[in-house]
Amino acid sequence: QIDVENFIENQIIYLYTINGDWLWNNVNFWRKDVDVYDPNAQPGHDGRWRWMVVDMDKSFALRNVELNWIPYASRSNEKETALLNSLIKHPQFRIDFINHFADHINTTFLPSRVIEVINLHEENFEPVIDAHINRWESQINTKDQWYENIDEMRTFALLRPENVRGHLIETFNLTRTIEIHIQTDAVRGHIRVNKTDILESTPGVVDPSAWSGIYFSDIPITLTAIPNPGYTFSHWEGVPSADYDSDLISIVSDEDIEIIAVFKPISSD
Repeated sequence: QIDVENFIENQIIYLYTINGDWLWNNVNFWRKDVDVYDPNAQPGHDGRWRWMVVDMDKSFALRNVELNWIPYASRSNEKETALLNSLIKHPQFRIDFINHFADHINTTFLPSRVIEVINLHEENFEPVIDAHINRWESQINTKDQWYENIDEMRTFALLRPENVRGHLIETFNLTRTIEIHIQTDAVRGHIRVNKTDILESTPGVVDPSAWSGIYFSDIPITLTAIPNPGYTFSHWEGVPSADYDSDLISIVSDEDIEIIAVFKPISSD
């Protein structure tokens, strides 16, 4: 009845940003009105419920940067948190939730990427912010306050990822973080880590040929080798021999990992 992946992504956005105007407010969801679920329908037309992101102006508050909102958003006996509370009890959902969060911290919420977006919006709004302040008497009627608020967001972006990783360890009784280093020839193909394609077009990915991310030692990480046209997957280097020639593998490790995906040209013979 629901798009579980969409629900996870929606929860992650609010939990990462610590949106103080959420759960009891600003929870909007929708579905196309069809009689039965159609798994073969075009995106958004299958009849499942999906969630929207709205009203984020109470997020990115530096005073909340160390706050663990996962237990709060999944507490029992509250109608606003009943769905996450129920789902999070299921082992596969917990794995997906933790890995989705880790994927986003490694890409979407990478501090350099978030700060780049903040800087872009600052540049776009700066020419009109004086008129905005004068009209609405906002920012305590001073442009300096606007700059201070933006600096607070940058600091939040720098500090939040490490705090959230600690929250995931604390909430789900995980052991530790590990770092995964993956390499490949981006001309020949790319690697998908869990749900995230390591491509230059993916937010936060700078070099798809040599990429690193932080995950958790207790949680299986799925790697998929995806060849470009004209190439085929050959093998992995740095994985157990039983998995070296499978294009889809799952890894659990208690130490850092270095893996290479090798692609080869399709033979013309």
